[in-house]
Amino acid sequence: MRISRKKNYLLLLQGQLVSTLGDAIYTIALSLWVLKISGSTAMVGTIMGIIMVPRVLLGPFAGAYVDRHSKKKIIVYTDLIRGVAILFIAGLAYYDKLHLWCLFMVAVIDGICTSFFNPSMESIMPELVQEENLVQLRSLFEMSKMGMDVLGQTVGGLLYSMLGAPMMFFINGFSYIFSSGTEHFISENRKIQQSKIDYYKDIKEGFKYIAKSQGLLLLILMSFLFNLLFGMVRVLIVPWFAMTGGFGEAKFGFFNGACSIGMVIGMLFLSLVRINEKHKYIIYIASVEAFVVLIFIAAWSNQYYTVLIGFALAFTCMAIFNTILATTVVLNTVDEMRGKVSATKLTLCMAASPLGNFVGGLLGECLDARITIMIVSCFAAVAILPFILNNEVRDYMSVESTH
Repeated sequence: MRISRKKNYLLLLQGQLVSTLGDAIYTIALSLWVLKISGSTAMVGTIMGIIMVPRVLLGPFAGAYVDRHSKKKIIVYTDLIRGVAILFIAGLAYYDKLHLWCLFMVAVIDGICTSFFNPSMESIMPELVQEENLVQLRSLFEMSKMGMDVLGQTVGGLLYSMLGAPMMFFINGFSYIFSSGTEHFISENRKIQQSKIDYYKDIKEGFKYIAKSQGLLLLILMSFLFNLLFGMVRVLIVPWFAMTGGFGEAKFGFFNGACSIGMVIGMLFLSLVRINEKHKYIIYIASVEAFVVLIFIAAWSNQYYTVLIGFALAFTCMAIFNTILATTVVLNTVDEMRGKVSATKLTLCMAASPLGNFVGGLLGECLDARITIMIVSCFAAVAILPFILNNEVRDYMSVESTH
């Protein structure tokens, strides 16, 4: 890797590590604080869902914007805005003036910023590293972020008990400000298109590009279903831990840390092992199915350490299949379409998450959270089979990049 590329990569990595640590702490504090104040699982699901809605609605627009503007500036300014917004609610919480509507407002701001930040991150990575190193360096990037996530998630429950939500909000706000500062020094050599943007045309092109590939379209539809179901599970985990004897707030942090450790293991595997194109499809479908089966086993056991191990292994699988899919799509997409296709893919894949969060929150009000997670896992294991076993999907995952 050339020195300039190495510098850019390390600057991007450094900023993301700090904000990831703050985000991990913030997520635990937010979930536990909302459940404590409102006493409602539905409210936790609503907050999670509201964060996702702008990402869904603005995704295609954001992709068209990213392709025509500086990705570096988008990354810097969205981190800065998120930092200021979270510091605002931290101040309100410190003076006991924070209301749920303020969290809703910041959740919308967070979602808007993320809708522009994510496609920028997805499409700037190939500009910072050489193509033959993309999978391994992307895995190293994600693995390093997950290492910080492990630290934040593991200590999050303890910090919540010791410091309370306001101080944890402050930590996350300052982490975003720091990230924005380090990312400012990234050198972006890419020539920005100066022509007038026709957003409708660009968004339409993104959808048309995806529609031409049946394999990619089926993978996105499967991800839609997958995110719908996992969105439900994600919300139900909070009341499961909060209301189960022997689990509790501190152990909820250790649980999240175990999930992050699983992600790190998956990224470590991909950073050390170069997957042969012939084996990529098999590894992809095996890791997808193993993910939902392991969650079912963990919930069925309901023994704390079995839950930790089960979810850690499940998230190892998630890291593997997510990275394989993301890098396959990037490498199989022409350069000038990467932002649009990335944003459109993220939008379509994530469109079900808010609905899953809302439904999961409602189900948590009237059904046992653990039993519901088991039912959802069983349904997911069966429902995704027609997608991952489709020949078009197999062919798309097996195509070698021509870039």
